[in-house]
Amino acid sequence: MRYRILMIPALALLSACGEPSDRSDRDKDTTIVKTEATTVEPTKAEVAADHLIVPGKSIGQTRLDEDMDQVIARLGKPDGGDAAMGKSTSVWYTGHDTAKASTTIFASRQMGTADERARVKQIRVTSPWFKTADGIMTGADKAAIEKIYPHLEKAESPIAKDEVYADKAAGIAFEFDGQDKCSAIIVMLPEGKN
Repeated sequence: MRYRILMIPALALLSACGEPSDRSDRDKDTTIVKTEATTVEPTKAEVAADHLIVPGKSIGQTRLDEDMDQVIARLGKPDGGDAAMGKSTSVWYTGHDTAKASTTIFASRQMGTADERARVKQIRVTSPWFKTADGIMTGADKAAIEKIYPHLEKAESPIAKDEVYADKAAGIAFEFDGQDKCSAIIVMLPEGKN
């Protein structure tokens, strides 16, 4: 029992933003799961800390309001991104392959304040490797997600690619492709905490 308790923090420290920290392990990660005629139902199960999506707080080891310098130190140089006017978007692809799953982080800095460090404002993942405690992950059906998050409303995001529905009070949003399958999950600060 003592061994298991000590292993949990050690395992959490070994991963970056929830994906395998070793680049060779990241290369083995799967691409986004595309489901056709099947229904992906979320299942409650214990989710490892480095895989866990916590609405309004974090995805894996990356936390909202975290200093971007710390994120880059943990994940390495982003594979892509853009920056202007105190805002930035950074993207990491599994195995540096743009056809595979991605982690995208939107950050901003408060120009002219004592603390001008860029801080994480939104985290977006496309990998089914990440899950909420309720078992929600990419590939899940919109109807199944709405059962767990009944307050979803159409929303916009600076890092979204598909149609977005958010539970702003909880601090979580879901992107859906044209077939009502979750293509990405976004964690953001809950409404009123920005």
